[in-house]
Amino acid sequence: PDAAGNAATLDASKTYTTDSTPPSVTDAKLTVNNVTDDNVVNQAESQADVAISDTLTGVPTDSVATTVVVTVDGTEYQATLTGDTWTTNVPGAALLSDADSTLEVKASFADVAGNVSSIDIAKTYVAKATPPAVTSVHDIALFDDVGSIQGPIVSNSITDDRQPTYSGKAEYPEVTVVQILDKGT
Repeated sequence: PDAAGNAATLDASKTYTTDSTPPSVTDAKLTVNNVTDDNVVNQAESQADVAISDTLTGVPTDSVATTVVVTVDGTEYQATLTGDTWTTNVPGAALLSDADSTLEVKASFADVAGNVSSIDIAKTYVAKATPPAVTSVHDIALFDDVGSIQGPIVSNSITDDRQPTYSGKAEYPEVTVVQILDKGT
């Protein structure tokens, strides 16, 4: 009451709703392509960024913020989303040095109330820092099979064959290409 003895009552009410339900990921699907064409990161590929990408479909309709993050060896790489496609660049050196050779890819969905849900997928790949030893090419021979001088061509010998025959043996999978160069080309 006031000094004159008048009493006042104030009543107020506010109606509000709560939303503690995160977006439903029932229809969401996250995929990830091979890390490289053959899913093997080699020494040459480790010298540059490697594009990691694929698709994210079935994004919840109540998601107001959708993100895709690729984690390699504890470091996160934020992906760019364009339609259903996501992509990010990861240093090849990070892929090569990752002890478990596994990408962890996570898509997160936040609704207007700030509730978050997510889905994730792992993708393994092979990391090969060093090429195989060239021990599988053997029994290489150069043979002259035309003209008056014929037979094996050995170091410092003479041949009249303009196209001598090379022969030898290379074992797969260690050797997949054998190149014979003429003066370095």
